[in-house]
Amino acid sequence: MSKNGGSLEDPIGDLTHDHGALSTLVLAVRASLNRLERGETTPVKLADDLGDGTAALHDALLVHFAREEEGLFPFVVDELPAMKSRAEALRAEHDAICGAAADLMQAARLLYTGGGVVACTATMVRFEELYATHSQVELTFLKDVGAALSVVAREKLRAILAST
Repeated sequence: MSKNGGSLEDPIGDLTHDHGALSTLVLAVRASLNRLERGETTPVKLADDLGDGTAALHDALLVHFAREEEGLFPFVVDELPAMKSRAEALRAEHDAICGAAADLMQAARLLYTGGGVVACTATMVRFEELYATHSQVELTFLKDVGAALSVVAREKLRAILAST
């Protein structure tokens, strides 16, 4: 079992599975904001729920990105050097996504004042755009890495990810 609860039988599948869990968290935050935008709740009533959701999302992103940056990306640079620039681009996107997630947590805190709806909505749109684009690129990258791995290399990656 990996630290995220998935199976390391297929290390690429495990990382891909992370995206499903992350997307579920993104959708939960979006659903909370949608209730607010439709007037079904007030900013103050939603503040705890949205604050918890954005914090859970931020934490899950940090764990997923750490697995990739500490395990997958160094492995790719060593084993599949032709993919180095793609790994580096994904790492840079991680920084932007973490920044946007932190901005989203901060915007959610503004709801406690009874305002901040516009800031939350705009920040969420920005986050969703970054996350959606990144996810598509990263899933293609994972597919390409998986296709390029020998059985021995897959075992090596499995061991690396099990220790991260």
